[in-house]
Amino acid sequence: MISLRLFLLVLVTLACRELSEGESTILPQTAILAAMGMVLGFGLLFKASAIQALSKRQRCTGITAWERSCRDRECIETAWVVALPSVLLVTGWGQLLSQAQLSGVPQTLTLLGWFLPSLLLLVLLELTSAQLEELCVAERESDDDDGSRQHWASEWLVRMRLGEMASLLTCILPIAMISLSADLAATGAANEHAAKFTALSSVVALIGIVFFMPLWLGGWMGVVPFPEGSLRSRIHGQFQTLDLRGIRLMLLPSRGRWPGAALVGWFPRFRRLWLGDALIERLSPQQLDMVIMHELAHVARMHFLWRISPVLLVFSLVGMLWMVWPLHIFTESARLGVSCLVASLTLLVGLNKVAHACEFDADATACTLASRACDWAMGNPSLAAIELESALDSLLHDCPHTATASWLHPSLSKRRANLKKVGR
Repeated sequence: MISLRLFLLVLVTLACRELSEGESTILPQTAILAAMGMVLGFGLLFKASAIQALSKRQRCTGITAWERSCRDRECIETAWVVALPSVLLVTGWGQLLSQAQLSGVPQTLTLLGWFLPSLLLLVLLELTSAQLEELCVAERESDDDDGSRQHWASEWLVRMRLGEMASLLTCILPIAMISLSADLAATGAANEHAAKFTALSSVVALIGIVFFMPLWLGGWMGVVPFPEGSLRSRIHGQFQTLDLRGIRLMLLPSRGRWPGAALVGWFPRFRRLWLGDALIERLSPQQLDMVIMHELAHVARMHFLWRISPVLLVFSLVGMLWMVWPLHIFTESARLGVSCLVASLTLLVGLNKVAHACEFDADATACTLASRACDWAMGNPSLAAIELESALDSLLHDCPHTATASWLHPSLSKRRANLKKVGR
């Protein structure tokens, strides 16, 4: 799930890329050292906060060192987004990349260079988180340690595979594919056909991402086909009862780290239903059924069409703005700036509202689907609502901060209130 911080990180990075003028008096070596120094500084800041959390764990009441460190990390990531224009522009890093592109370096490589500082910072943050987690686990299990605990390096690789790095790469990949299509157009077509070739290759790249993103993302996160057994047979039976075809059931091994479920993919035969190993371990059969029904409700209600509506709205608003903008009063750069601002705000608010509506609708629809596909809830959506509420409580018990409203998910209290309406 893409957080608001990561989404803003991508928007700010792209905005800085457009604002870069391509001329700099800063030496390349100085720009590189300054940008990497900023990355290292934020990484060391999180390291210092983790050490402080460990040193104060005996004096903290009601909060563990790990919880305190997670809160500090959120603050540091937010501060990084705020400081990103300085990291990319003031240090000269952005001007260095712009000059490289003007000198003939493919824009795909320079685009990745714009995101390189953020990617490196995530590597450092996950490294510190893995080391802190090993220390916290070692303290809790010191009495019965049998030597089976994972080393921090292994935990680091797991966090790189399942954490925010996967979300950020998911955001960057479509942009990089479009940039790559433009590079191919610049080298593979004559000047009079370059625009058409760029448009065609961009469309092909987007289609490829839409269809094959689930495969790439699944390979990165390490999902595997769901093992044969009674649970697999039961879930496939639910697919058939609800007449939902073209969904492949997958398991995400995470050493108990990912207690989640996700429906990945937009079209039949390319859809994947991911179930985390921790989800199966924590929930009862009825609770697990309701989580699965919630994910299937997104398919049954075609929520992927709901979710692209803010994007279509953005295109419409920007198109109208460019049509009615008085060119004789304001410059084209001012029009571009206002268009970007309107598009960003509309996209942020629109995605938030639509995502919340989809979650409420999926909760209610899941109860109806369970009354059709689950033997224990046959004809009784109210019982299904109780089990779904119980599942949400079980999953959020160890992570209280996730019970509050986020950018793409409503709060637990509002979801409970919505579920209480089921069956009335």
